[in-house]
Order: sequence, then structure tokens, then C-alpha cells
Amino acid sequence: MPSTRALVNKARQNLHPLGVFAIFVAITFLVEWLVMAFLPLIIDTEQQMALASVVDSGILVMVLGPLAWQMFMVPLRRMIDLRTRLLNKLIESQEETLGRVSRDLHDGVGQSLAGLMMGLRAIEETSREPGVISIVRDLRDQGAQAHEELRRLVRGLRPYQLDALGLAAAIRIEVDSLREKHPARFDIESHAVDGSRWPLAIESALYRIFQEATANALRHGKPTLVRIRLEKVADGLLLEVTDNGGGFDAEAAWAGSGSARPFGLFSMRERATLLGGTLAVESSPGSCTVVRAVIPVAGQEDFLGA
Repeated sequence: MPSTRALVNKARQNLHPLGVFAIFVAITFLVEWLVMAFLPLIIDTEQQMALASVVDSGILVMVLGPLAWQMFMVPLRRMIDLRTRLLNKLIESQEETLGRVSRDLHDGVGQSLAGLMMGLRAIEETSREPGVISIVRDLRDQGAQAHEELRRLVRGLRPYQLDALGLAAAIRIEVDSLREKHPARFDIESHAVDGSRWPLAIESALYRIFQEATANALRHGKPTLVRIRLEKVADGLLLEVTDNGGGFDAEAAWAGSGSARPFGLFSMRERATLLGGTLAVESSPGSCTVVRAVIPVAGQEDFLGA
């Protein structure tokens, strides 16, 4: 004979949602009928009316609650989940396109510029005409500037370090580059997530938020210290950028519209919210500025290829 567990599993497989709901309604009806039938035998008429109203309301909620959940909340949750998946796929596709363009520029135009520079160097070394040497040097200087501009453009499109090494390493490399250009001190705290990899969309969004937050701090705040913290928290992945610059009125900035609307702040928030995360900015004139972004990680690996 089949075991009890086997019979239960077979019954679960054969149950249809409509059948379960019909059984639930039948049991609810039976309970209400028994209560209303024996209620006059237990309490007087006045109490009976009040209790009957409470019982009817409770039973009505018990019946309509699950029905409303199935009719409205379940489809709504599915729509939200589908929207999130589509948005993440869109972000992933955009980042892959940017990465492909970045690689093409680096391998194509970058290599051509490098070859051109080598040719100009050869002309400079073999020529004995002062006028020619002067022109070649000017061309080499222009070529070096173009090559540096191309490298900056490639890093802006899709830094190769992000694909090859991950978010924490890419941030450290970018900070090393910033140290060469700005006198501010940069402190990084990311030991707990060093070497970890996250879904492409999450790494890209947090890296762009880091770039925007540090660029705003260096451009407007003139800080002497910038702290970057990357940490795995219960809600997901946390990125925090703090600077000791002059600060600004964050509430007024969020409330701005039209030309007064700070594009950088809203672009950072949109990057976070598209992935179901949050972005907060704490600042006031004369105080430190803190940009804090949290993006959830759980549930995104299934369709982002973590």
C-alpha cells in the first residue's frame, strides 16, 4: 500500500486552484451556518445581532481576501517582476553595447593613433631639417593629446577594468587616476567585497554613481578628503561617497525643476531605482556631503548572469 506521504503528494498534484477555493468557500459557509444556527441558543437577541455582524464581517473578509489577492495582487506582482527583468535586460544590453564600442575604439582608432605616433617619431629621428622636425613635434603633441582624449572617452564609455577585475578593483584604479589630477586625499574601504563579482547591471550602476558623486564633489565642493565605502549589507550592495567640501542645500536641489534641476543627482537616483535600489544625499551648506546608494542583489542573479 502507498504510504501516507505518497497519498498526500498525489493529492497535492491533483488539486486545482479553483477546487481548493471551492472547498474553502464550502467550509466557510458551513462554519457560518453552524454559528448562526446555534447562536440563538447561547446568547440573547441584542448580543446576538452584534455578534452576528462581527461574524459575517469576518467571514466575508476570509472569503474575499484570498480572492482579491489572487485577482489583483498576484498579477500586479508578476507585472512588477516582469518590468524589473526587462529594465535589467535593457541596462545589460546598453552596457554590452558601450563595452563593444569602447573596445572597438581602443583596438581600432587607438592602435591607428599609436602607429601614427611611431611614424612621426621615426621621421623626427631621421630628418635633418629643423622646420620638418618642428612640424613633426607639433603633430606628435597633437597626436598625444588625441590619444589621451580617446583613452578618457573609452574609460567613460565602459572601463575595461570593470569587466576584467570587478567593481571594487575598477573603483580603486579610477581613484588612483584621480589622485594624479587632484590634491584631495582619497580613502577607500572595500576589503569585504574585494575580488567579488556582481551582476553586470549592478556593477555598472554603482560605478556610474561613484563617478558622478566624485566628479560633483571635486567640481563643486573643492574637498580635501573624499571617502569611498563599498560594502555588502543585508539590503544588498552599499556604495557611500563622503566629501568634506562646502556642501549644498540637498532638499532644494531635489525640489528643483527645469534648468535648476541637478541632472547629476537625478541620474544617480534613476540608476539606483531602476534596479530596485535607493539613493540618498545628505548635505547642507558648509557641511559634508554624503551620497549613499543601496542596490539589492538577491533575485537578480537568475537573469543577469552573476
